[in-house]
Amino acid sequence: MGKTNRQWSPGRTVFSFRVDHDTPVDDVPRDVVDRAAGQIGMGPCVEAYRTGKPVSVDKIADVHDRWPVFERAAMAQGFRSMHAFPMRLRGQTIGAMNLFSYAEGDLDSDDIAIAQALTDVATIGVLQQRTIEEHKNVTQQLQQALDSRVVVEQAEGVIAAQQGVDMSRAFTILRTYARSHQTKLGDVARRVVDRTLVLPQGAPPTDSP
Repeated sequence: MGKTNRQWSPGRTVFSFRVDHDTPVDDVPRDVVDRAAGQIGMGPCVEAYRTGKPVSVDKIADVHDRWPVFERAAMAQGFRSMHAFPMRLRGQTIGAMNLFSYAEGDLDSDDIAIAQALTDVATIGVLQQRTIEEHKNVTQQLQQALDSRVVVEQAEGVIAAQQGVDMSRAFTILRTYARSHQTKLGDVARRVVDRTLVLPQGAPPTDSP
């Protein structure tokens, strides 16, 4: 740590990060973070996010003309300096990490390196979580598609037995009914399988593609 730096002393610094306008995750009052990074579209956090470059405010009182709403909200909470670091990976900026301090002053080179390292770790964590969530969504969609196909095939078997037709013809009857009633194919199939719906005999022999 730099000898002249006081922001990193225990109890004097709080962290905040915001990702792509999502809910902030921090110890900073929501009033300050919203003004710093969202509601008004201006402030150190937003600038770091938009430019992909760190933004240092060593004296919040001096930015009243530039960011008046942010300055008032931050000063009201007792903050006197703030430093924003872009959450960036492979050219993609997904948000910004913010350091709010109750003391005025800039960060020295060592502290900047540490702050950027923490920001990089947070960025990787957020992107990994997104990847996990996207994988879960794809898996769920594939499972839903598989489940729906199984039900459709079961319905085909029921229709084939009820009407004495082959499976291809049974599917055509099922699809024709779903389209004519503007109902999802899977929903009709489930009703057929549950025996809550019996499709009428004598449906047209062909169906439009």
